[in-house]
Amino acid sequence: MTRRIFNFPAPFQVICEKNYYFDCSVFCVEQDDNLGHFTCDPVTGDPVCLEGWTGDDCLTRTCTANPDITGGKVTSTPQAIYQENDTIEIECDEDYQLNPHLQSNVLTCEADGNWSFVDFAKICTKSGCGGCSRLREPKHGKLTYLSVNHCLNANINSTVSVACYPHYTPLVRYQGLKCGQDKEWVNSTGQHVEKKKGGKLLIDCIPTGNMLLVERFSCDILSYLVETMFRNIFS
Repeated sequence: MTRRIFNFPAPFQVICEKNYYFDCSVFCVEQDDNLGHFTCDPVTGDPVCLEGWTGDDCLTRTCTANPDITGGKVTSTPQAIYQENDTIEIECDEDYQLNPHLQSNVLTCEADGNWSFVDFAKICTKSGCGGCSRLREPKHGKLTYLSVNHCLNANINSTVSVACYPHYTPLVRYQGLKCGQDKEWVNSTGQHVEKKKGGKLLIDCIPTGNMLLVERFSCDILSYLVETMFRNIFS
């Protein structure tokens, strides 16, 4: 039997049995299960919640208080304990920007004890990681990025290839696209792909060969049917 010995000002000692504390009238058993998550104070016997837990029986999850943000800091008023639905505000340092995957600079403590964005090292990212924003997919084609950073933007000088679907061809022929130093996409001739040509972006694919004939034929048939319908209505 394990016993604890307490010294009192009086000339005698009180030896408490295991799990009894203070004057041997306080009973406490350490828990780390569905009954609670705590240790026992060695003097008073009061429950002391384990890290990440709070409440009378230490059954309520908590989030990390005032997390260390790489390249940024918490600007909201600090709290000793953060429970579900509590929030903190983040401000990124100079030369850093808020991760584009975050919709705002506010993080929320969730029921599982994690913040709504758990990777504190990537909440604020170096501004230089921006590179070129991802292009929208071309009409009748697909893009393949060959080098992206953790922001999911393309790195400077990296390339992206354009593949048109069968029976389509690029609006402008080039040997791939490159992310320039100005963080703009350019093709091999130096043209910015965001610019339009006849209402289409330069990365779009257009019908070729028989496909073009089919589209033109379909348009001619549609025009004929519409014209015939109106002629019959008003004749």
